Amino acid sequence: MANPLLRLGIIILFAGLALILLSALLQTVTSANQGGVSSGVAGCVILLFIPICFGLGDTGFLPIIISLSLILTLALILTNFLILRKLAGSEQAE
Repeated sequence: MANPLLRLGIIILFAGLALILLSALLQTVTSANQGGVSSGVAGCVILLFIPICFGLGDTGFLPIIISLSLILTLALILTNFLILRKLAGSEQAE
């Protein structure tokens, strides 16, 4: 793998899968000991430049999770902008 961004993407993918598995495992262990666990989930889907964010779960978690999703969406848009700007600069140099 010569491309460092590809390597970083694969590492982030596997780290996310490990977090999902770890959270499911912790949720089953703590629910057996404490009697109840509250959780929430949120996500953002980007269509062109329009983020559509959603959330489900305990209402105390949703503002935090949706805020984090929006921050990640802005980071994605910034990354795309920087990559496109770099590509446009390399095309002008040729």
